Amino acid sequence: MSILPFQSHLQISIVFFTYRDNNYKYNIIETEKWKFENYFYSIERFIDNKTKFIYKISLSSLLIKNSWLLLVFIILFSIIFWKWDESKFHKSKFYAAEKTSSHDELTDLYNRKIFRDHDFLTRVASEGASIIAIDGNRIKKINDTYGHATGDKAIKLIAEKMKLTFRKTDYLIRCGGDEFIAVLPGCNLQKASNLTEELRYQIATQPITKKDDIRVTISAGIVSKSNYENIQEAIVRADEVLYQDKLNHRHSDRPE
Repeated sequence: MSILPFQSHLQISIVFFTYRDNNYKYNIIETEKWKFENYFYSIERFIDNKTKFIYKISLSSLLIKNSWLLLVFIILFSIIFWKWDESKFHKSKFYAAEKTSSHDELTDLYNRKIFRDHDFLTRVASEGASIIAIDGNRIKKINDTYGHATGDKAIKLIAEKMKLTFRKTDYLIRCGGDEFIAVLPGCNLQKASNLTEELRYQIATQPITKKDDIRVTISAGIVSKSNYENIQEAIVRADEVLYQDKLNHRHSDRPE
């Protein structure tokens, strides 16, 4: 048997030896043995009926000698993951900023910017809509008597009840102060009227705070947007109906 050790350009030691067994000649090419020396990946090839080549690669040797490849892979994966996470963070900040610019901070309803939104205008134009102008009653008196913090709670109560009463696909807008608009695409006037009465009841029957029996009510004006008018013209008509509702004091929950 002959043994010839040498090293390749990859710095992996190679051992070559031969031996005979029952008229067979075995040519063994084997990498140096490291830990777990019994674990090899082997390839066997017959050259002729009496000669066989066996190439044995130590798995531990291969792993250790090429560990730099694993390190490079880990570094590259870390960079990719970091960039992806950074991109996700910036994207979430962008969406948050975008939402902040189009939503009211106190109530999380839309603000007036929604009236310039292309998707909003397209949907209202194609489906039609009922428009409900809503005002909180006695909000100034609540602010003067109990403070602006309680007044803010009254505003938030109106907004919360609007979210519960109307559909998630409706557009609920705080125009400023105690003024709100609900735009209900594809909703007829009768249905919008029924929903408004439900909203009145939900708001009037719940105290602003649990500690004190302070309540708020609303006035509302409901119109159906005509095909020939734009959304702003329909809102003006809804405001006119709202004004009459405030003057008429039609609901018993309003103080004289």
